[in-house]
Amino acid sequence: FDSYPGKESFSVKIKNFAVVAGDKMYFDLPQTVGGLAGVKSNKRTNPYSQSNYNRLRVENIIRLPKDFTQIEIIPNKSNLVIPNKGGKIKTNVNRDVEKNEFYIMQKINLKPTILSVENYKELLQIEKNLSHPSTRAVLVGKK
Repeated sequence: FDSYPGKESFSVKIKNFAVVAGDKMYFDLPQTVGGLAGVKSNKRTNPYSQSNYNRLRVENIIRLPKDFTQIEIIPNKSNLVIPNKGGKIKTNVNRDVEKNEFYIMQKINLKPTILSVENYKELLQIEKNLSHPSTRAVLVGKK
């Protein structure tokens, strides 16, 4: 890397990336932030410790075929806040109609914190939201 923090980027063209059926095309985003590390159990008896800073930014720029212009399902914008000043997870969604592409940026900015058992329930809901198929599924149609 030439700077800190490091930045990694790449561009790909993937043949047969999507499923096309009639006038619809479906695919999952190639990269998302996924879920939160360490948030697995539905129940906790002890406080949850988030011991490190975690910063991650994932950007997807998807250029659609020229005849698929109607976006029917796309991840939603969101701003999720971790309890006890534990950080934020933000998703932005923008569309460039002229280029027939859309841009989805997910940004994690987590801070060290300790969450009570009650606050862990909120964190668990955030984890469920992040790992839900709606955060990566895209359905487009022909005009």
